Amino acid sequence: NPSVSLGIKSGLYIRTFLLNIFFTFPQHFRFHFILVPFKLPAGMSVLAEVRPIKEIILYFCPAKSNYMLSFSAYGPKKKHKKAVSSHRHHHKFKLLKYGVLFILFLAIGITLFVYSVYAGLWGKLPDYAELRDIRNDEASELYSEDNLLIGKYYVENRTNVNFNHISPYAVKALIATEDVRFYEHEGVDKISMLRVFFKTVLLGHRSSGGGSTLSQQLAKNLYPRDEQQVTFIPVVKLKEMFTAHRLENIYSKDDILTLYLNTVSFGENTFGIESAAQKYFSTSASDLTIPQAATLIGMLKGPSRYNPRLHPERALNRRNTVIDQMMKYDYLDEETGEKIK
Repeated sequence: NPSVSLGIKSGLYIRTFLLNIFFTFPQHFRFHFILVPFKLPAGMSVLAEVRPIKEIILYFCPAKSNYMLSFSAYGPKKKHKKAVSSHRHHHKFKLLKYGVLFILFLAIGITLFVYSVYAGLWGKLPDYAELRDIRNDEASELYSEDNLLIGKYYVENRTNVNFNHISPYAVKALIATEDVRFYEHEGVDKISMLRVFFKTVLLGHRSSGGGSTLSQQLAKNLYPRDEQQVTFIPVVKLKEMFTAHRLENIYSKDDILTLYLNTVSFGENTFGIESAAQKYFSTSASDLTIPQAATLIGMLKGPSRYNPRLHPERALNRRNTVIDQMMKYDYLDEETGEKIK
């Protein structure tokens, strides 16, 4: 709190000084002028006492005068500042409180919804015993005496094969195109789910791809959505996720790949990689070349749309996309890939 001696001895100077003070301070300051009788020694000067920002007091004591002029300037009331600050703080606190409550109730609601699906309230989930006994319909084949295939009788044209009788090119093309982290997840790919949420749901990029793993797609093939009791998409997706996780607990990765490639549709009532290889290339699944395997795996995005017999040019472009994916994820070297495209 410094004190400054101004040394003013004339009433004219005092008035000038007061006018300068008046126009310098903001409008919300209040001014008080008080004449106080006081006997002063000769030669007394004006004393200015500067206190903290909220208050300034000037004492004017001209020489040869029996009066002291007191000038005070006060800033805004501290109580008013506290009231405004308290109101803002209370408003922010209410917003924070309602925000936390909203997130809490939302989390509880989602948890209860997920548990209701798991508990079977939206339709029964396949149990472990059922999933261990998966049986695909197969075609009955008629052979001649010299072991030539004469014909087939079937509801679904399918011939199941084991993993060792599937071309490794078909397996690599499938993983590179449909589920690059197949050997890393346990049925649900959390990274893909986040990608779909941000790119597809929030940003609206429909070309960002789906988030379903091969295990989830297998669950969908085994239990088609049009056969579900409830077709509400969030319920169906959760049921597929739970089923995929159970499949991963029962089967090895190679077994899941085998089940998938034996189950999936290739159009024209053809199911499974073996029947597709025979139908479109007159060969077996174990003898598929890279271009043939890429063509069949490319059909999985749309069996009718990318049918090589009905739409050869479209199927060729899709095949090259699959080959690009194989090169991208190091399942095929670039030189070989570019050569066969």
